[in-house]
Amino acid sequence: HTLTDPAGGVTTFKQTIRGKPYEASYPDGTKEFWEYDLLGNLIRHTDKGGLTQEYVYDYKGRVIEEKLLDNDGKVIYTKTKRYTPFHLLSETDEMGITMSYEYNFKGQLIRSERNGLETKFIYNAEGRLAKKITQNALVETFDYDPIGRVVAETKEDIEGNLLLSSSKVYDDAGRVISETKGNFTTFFIYNSKGELIEKIAPDGKKSRFEYDHNHLNDLGQTVLLKKAIDLTGSVSEVEFDHLKREVRSARYDPFGKLVQQSFKTYDLLGNLASVKEDVFWQGKKEKEIEVTFSYDPMGRPKEVIQEKGSLYERGTFTEYNTLGQKIRVTKPNGVEIFYVYDAMGRVREEKSSDGTVDYLIDYDPLSRPVRVLDRVHGTESAYAYDEEGRLIKEKLGTQESLENRYDSRGRLIEVNHSRVDPIHLSYDALYLREVQWKALRSKYEAYDLAGNLLHGNETRYSYDKANRMTGWKRGEFEENLSYDNGGNLAQRNLLGLETSYTYDELNQLKEETGASNKTYSSDSHYTRRSKDGANYTLDELNHPTAFMDSEYEWDRNGNLIARTENGEKTTLRYDARDRLIAIDVNGKDISYLWDEQNRCLKAGERHFLYQGHAEVGSVIDNKLQDFRVLGLGRGQEASASVWVQIQDALFKPLHDLSGNMIALTDLDDTLIEYNPLTAFGESLTDSPSLCSPLCPWGFSSKRLEENSGLILFGYR
Repeated sequence: HTLTDPAGGVTTFKQTIRGKPYEASYPDGTKEFWEYDLLGNLIRHTDKGGLTQEYVYDYKGRVIEEKLLDNDGKVIYTKTKRYTPFHLLSETDEMGITMSYEYNFKGQLIRSERNGLETKFIYNAEGRLAKKITQNALVETFDYDPIGRVVAETKEDIEGNLLLSSSKVYDDAGRVISETKGNFTTFFIYNSKGELIEKIAPDGKKSRFEYDHNHLNDLGQTVLLKKAIDLTGSVSEVEFDHLKREVRSARYDPFGKLVQQSFKTYDLLGNLASVKEDVFWQGKKEKEIEVTFSYDPMGRPKEVIQEKGSLYERGTFTEYNTLGQKIRVTKPNGVEIFYVYDAMGRVREEKSSDGTVDYLIDYDPLSRPVRVLDRVHGTESAYAYDEEGRLIKEKLGTQESLENRYDSRGRLIEVNHSRVDPIHLSYDALYLREVQWKALRSKYEAYDLAGNLLHGNETRYSYDKANRMTGWKRGEFEENLSYDNGGNLAQRNLLGLETSYTYDELNQLKEETGASNKTYSSDSHYTRRSKDGANYTLDELNHPTAFMDSEYEWDRNGNLIARTENGEKTTLRYDARDRLIAIDVNGKDISYLWDEQNRCLKAGERHFLYQGHAEVGSVIDNKLQDFRVLGLGRGQEASASVWVQIQDALFKPLHDLSGNMIALTDLDDTLIEYNPLTAFGESLTDSPSLCSPLCPWGFSSKRLEENSGLILFGYR
């Protein structure tokens, strides 16, 4: 049996007399093999990389053993299952952990247990799952309509206290017409074709959708054109081709003026071939920018090129081996990154042609990294995991270490950094309830039925009818917000400072007035073009090259390599992963060290501490400089800090509702430091730095790295 794709690639299958494949040959020259027993059960499968899976069956044709073997026939792991004549009794995974099952006389699963985690199941008279009880703590209940659709779900503790609730209402066609989370209900209205035409938010505000199935495109074809009309009257439309692929998207302001537009094309195999965007600024189309994509015969990305054919062309090229593994990436500046794989198809080595990246990685049987050697800097990272695959020990390349403990449900209950006292976390059946550190305790006392925090860390929070946070209050400190029809922040009162915000037709910030008086303009590509009336000079790839008295230079990878501000020039250097590895400020050179997870471990003499990917502290000359304890946040570490230690002094931080750390108080709530920020993180105080001298964290609760003046964002 042969299949030829539109690009001419040929895939050939050889089949048994039962019509099952036993050999496949692919367009890239790779092969795949299957073997069967006399009953037609698959007993062996060898993939394109040479890994083999073997299966053993019982008398009823159920898999009771599965093995994975490497290219040399060595067993990597074994998984087993045990059955009664009718049901699965237990299964043991690659790490030897067994999940056991119990059933009632009707054959319904009533209990499962794995490594101490017990779950019970209770059914209603119709045989549908009515309750699920986890670890004798969390009770989940399910209500159904007459045809078996879940219409209500709740989560309670074992004493019956309601913690979370949600419900749905369906129409006769099975479409959801209302959805409620806690006290917030959203309504949906459909046309006769089942397409959503109106969405009514919990605060009553409506978004509309329109569909034109008879739209005539430029090729004379009848295609679908979909429009979304928001509360401001702005229209976003998407045009599809005859294969229902998006080919054009556009946005119009409330007066019908085109303010944004992009086009997509596809190759013969349906892969995205190009994206071209019209750039509008100050009401006029200024230019076009285009990115093109090409693929190998197996549909894997091969080339990504910006501004193809121009003087500013930039390309990234990827090569694969016959197993489909990425073996080389060539970056726009010509630097190459090479990848070497082990028998299980895992990256064993990563090395760059410029000598700035060279990692050697060891794994456990479940393909989790346990040791990473940085052969450029001579450092080593080590990781250990528990039976459930959770990280329990970590040693960074700077020899800073961390240990974690979890409860039976996998929730973090203890964090033990080598430099500070242990952090303890405790939970109820569903939510984080307390963080304890040293002699300090912070409680999260109340959540609503939608899961929003109402009272925690000595702070009370409020929400509007659209389920958006509108304010907080802690003692004498408070913040209040309001929003415009587009859902953007419109007014803010932060500790007595009033600020108003206005936006352009693409919801990009245009002006902030009050405590901060700033103006901005941005084009349709979301590139800032001016600030406070002064324009940026951009190159053809949208990099700013000058602004007022400042000048900037960029490399071919898009990294900032030089900046001149106030007559002072700073140069910056990067490794093959585009990570900052050195800066030079007037002859003073500062180096940076990163690990394989792209965490900055060291800046100059300062070592950083981490909790997962969150940077939480620093050390200089073997002495702790600062540290923060994380609790409940709103995405990464934003607003998550509970306490801050600077040298030997302890503080409580205040966060605004944008996630910025804007103040420190002592433990008695006396204000020690206040550093409110503009929308883009500029300080509103007299301090010349982005964050005040005492506090290293500020904008988005991220650290301001003092040597470079850059914010240590990590993953964004």
